[in-house]
Amino acid sequence: MGEPVPAEDTWSRRDFLFLAILGALIGLVYFDVLFLGKTLFLRDLTRYYFPAKLILREIVRAGEFPSWNPFFGGGQPMAANPEYSVFYPLHALLLLPDFVYAFQLLIVLHVFIGAGSMYLFLRSWRCRSETALIGSLTFALGGITASLLNLLPYLFIFAWTPLAFLFVRRFLEGGKRRDFAAAGLVLALQLLTPEPTTILQVWFLIGSYAFYKGWQQKKGKGALKQLGAITLLGFLVLGAGAVQILPALDHARDSVRARPFDYRLASAWSMPAVRPLELIYPSMFGRPFSPGAPRYLGAALYQPKPVPFLFMIYLGLLTFVLAAAGAATRTRGWPLALFVSLVSFVLALGNHLPLFRWLYEMKVASAVRYPEKFALMGLFAILLFAVKALDRYLSGDAAVAVAVQRVIWVLLALTAIVAVASFSETWSQWYVSSWKISSEGQARDWIGVARFDWIISLLRVAVLAALIFAGSRKRSRPLWAPLLAFVFLDLAFASREVSPRMPRSFFREPDLAKLIAPEDRAQYRVFPEADWYDYYGFSRNARLFSSTGDGSYWTVQHGLIPHSPADWGIRTVLDRDYDKTALLPTADLVDAYWRVKDRVGDARRPLFMAMANARWREEFRDFDEEVARVHGRPELVQPMALIEERKSPRYYFADQIVPISGVEDFSRRVVERDWSRGVAFVEEQVTAPGTGSVLSVKEWSSRAELRVAADQASFLVASVTAHKYWQATIDGIPARLIRANIGFQGLVVPAGQHTIELRYRNRLLPFASSFSLLSLGVLLFLACKSHWKEDHQAQNEEHREA
Repeated sequence: MGEPVPAEDTWSRRDFLFLAILGALIGLVYFDVLFLGKTLFLRDLTRYYFPAKLILREIVRAGEFPSWNPFFGGGQPMAANPEYSVFYPLHALLLLPDFVYAFQLLIVLHVFIGAGSMYLFLRSWRCRSETALIGSLTFALGGITASLLNLLPYLFIFAWTPLAFLFVRRFLEGGKRRDFAAAGLVLALQLLTPEPTTILQVWFLIGSYAFYKGWQQKKGKGALKQLGAITLLGFLVLGAGAVQILPALDHARDSVRARPFDYRLASAWSMPAVRPLELIYPSMFGRPFSPGAPRYLGAALYQPKPVPFLFMIYLGLLTFVLAAAGAATRTRGWPLALFVSLVSFVLALGNHLPLFRWLYEMKVASAVRYPEKFALMGLFAILLFAVKALDRYLSGDAAVAVAVQRVIWVLLALTAIVAVASFSETWSQWYVSSWKISSEGQARDWIGVARFDWIISLLRVAVLAALIFAGSRKRSRPLWAPLLAFVFLDLAFASREVSPRMPRSFFREPDLAKLIAPEDRAQYRVFPEADWYDYYGFSRNARLFSSTGDGSYWTVQHGLIPHSPADWGIRTVLDRDYDKTALLPTADLVDAYWRVKDRVGDARRPLFMAMANARWREEFRDFDEEVARVHGRPELVQPMALIEERKSPRYYFADQIVPISGVEDFSRRVVERDWSRGVAFVEEQVTAPGTGSVLSVKEWSSRAELRVAADQASFLVASVTAHKYWQATIDGIPARLIRANIGFQGLVVPAGQHTIELRYRNRLLPFASSFSLLSLGVLLFLACKSHWKEDHQAQNEEHREA
C-alpha cells in the first residue's frame, strides 16, 4: 500500500520536534491517569487483568517463578496460559512500588509505543513528517487503540505492529539481514503476549503486503520469493516465541479450549453489517458506555451481548474522507487495502454470513470466539491507505484535493439532512419502531440523545469542510496544523467516551473483603455463587445491580465478583471461567455442581463447598434497600452479603472413599445420599481404610509442604486443581497423585508420620526456553553479522579513498 511520492526520507530536528508534539498530545489525553490519580477500569481491566497482573507481581516479588496461580478456580496454570503474558518484558513495570499506578502506566505506555512506532514506520514508508504526525496520532487515539485499552493482549500486540511493519518493509525492499533480524525480534516480542487471532491478523497483513510487493516488482516469481522469505521469518519468530507458544499449546489441550466452543459462544459478538457506518458517525448506534443506564441501541444488533466487542471503530472523520478520496483517485495500494478490508469485514460478520457456520462445522472456527475482533486488520489497512492519500493531499496533489472536497460536501449534505430530519415527528416514530423501544420515557430519552449526536456530527463535518475549503483557497499546499488540531479534538473526545476514568478509590479494599481476616484468606476460599445469576435465572436484584452503567463496576469491586477478590489476597473456587482457559477438571467440577443443583437444589451445596475448601459464599442484597441506604451513590454500594459456612481444610484425610466412573457418575452418586464432608470420590480403586491428621501446612504459589500422621494407609485429599505437572513426594520418595472429587487430587499415605511435598513444575518450559534462546541467538547473530559486515565494508572504502 505504498506510493513513492517525493517526501522527506531522512531524519531531522523536525522529526524530533514532531515526536515531542505527538507525545505531548497523547500525554494531554491521559494527563489525568498519569498525574491526577485517575484510573482506567472498563470491562476486562477490572474483572480480569488488574487481579491477574497483581498476582503475577506478588509471586515474582516473593522470589518465585509464576508457574501456578493459586487464586482462581482452585488453582490454575499461569506461565503456560498466554493471558498472563508471564514472559512479556514490559511487565517489569508492575514491580514499581505503587501497583495501581504501575498498572495504569503499563496501559498508557503502550499507547505511546504504538504512536511512536507508527511515526517511525510512516517516515520509513517515505511519508512526509506532517503526514506521519497526523497518522500516528490517529493510530494512538482512534478506534484501534481506544477499543483495545480494556483488552490488554490485543493492545500489546498492536502497539508493536507498526514497528514490525517498518522492518519487514525495509527487508522486502532492501533485502538486508539486519532488517530481517530486527523484524523477527519485534514479531517475537508480540508472541510473548499472544492472542492467537490477533497474531494471525498481523501475519495476514504481513503476508498480504509481501505478496503484493513481490507482485509489483517481479510478478508471480517475485511474489513467491517474498512469501518464502516471510515464511522463513515466521519459523524463526515461532522459535523465538517458543517459551510461550509451546506451553500455551500444551495448556490448550488440557483446558476447556480442547473442547469445541458452543456455536452460540463462538459466534457471539459477530459484527452487524451496518456497523461500518461508525467509521463516519461514531455515535451512530449510541454509546457503548455511559455513567448512568446503558444507552447503546446497537445492543439489539448484538444480542445476547449488551455492547460491541470493539467499543469503537471510528478512525476519525478525516481518515474516512481521505480513504474515500484515495479510492476514488486510485491511490497506489488501493487493491491491497480493498482486499484486506473485505476479508476483514467478511470474517468479522461472523454468524451474519453462512461462511462462519461452515468454518465452525469444519472445525476451523470451533475454538475462535468473537468474530468482530477480525475487524482490527481491516481498520489498520484503512488507516494506512488513508495516510498515503493524506500524503498526496498535503503534497498538493490536485486530483486527491478535488476528491477530498467532493467527499466532504456529500457528507455535509447527508449529515445536514439527517440532523434536520431528527427533529421531525416522522423521524421520531421511525426511530422508536426501528429500535423497538417500548417505554415512552426511554424513547424520549434516547431520541434526545440521538438528536444531540447528529448535531455534533453535523458540527464535526462542517468544521472539517471549512478547513478543507480554507486550504483549497490557498495557492500553497493545504495547511497541516489545522488538520492536526481537528484530528486531535475529534478523536480525543471520541476515545474518552470509550475509555472513561474512575477515582483511585475504586481500587481500595471494599468492606466485604474486610470481613475476611487476613490470616484466613490464604487458608480458605470464597464461592462467588451470586456471580452465576444468569445460570439459574436473571434475578431482579442481579439484573438491577448489573445494569447501572458505571455502577455495575462498583458492584464488581465491592461485591468480590471474580476475579477481583484476588486484589486483596482472597481466593475463589467454583467461579466463572471468563477467559475460557480453565483446566478440564475445573470445568467438570463446575458442571457437576450445576447438574446436582438442578436435581436437588441447594441440598448438596455444603458438600461441594467442603470439597472445594470454600468457607464463604455470596448472595445479592436487595437492590432497592441498598440504593436507599447509599442515597443512589454507586461508589458506596455493597451489593453482596457474605454467608459464612463451616470451615473446610484444603488438605484432609478422607473418611470415605467412593469409586466413580466419570462426571455423570459423580453427579449421580452425590445426589443419591447425604455424604460425609470428608468423602473422596475417585476414578480408580483405592485401598486406604485408615484415618490421619494434617499436623502442619506451609504453602507457596506452586508448592506445598505438609506434615501428616496416619494410623494406617490413608487417602490424603488436596483441594488443589489436578494437573499432569503436579508432582508429589513422601519423605523425598515420589508418590503417585490420583484425581479426586473430579476437580482435585489426592494420594495414598502409608502409616506413620511423614513429610509430603507437592510441587508444580511445567516440564515443557526448560525445552521451550532453550529453543527460544537458540532462535533469539540466530536473530541476534544475523543482526550483528550484518552490522559487522557493513562496518568492515565502510572501513575498506575509507582505506581505498585514503
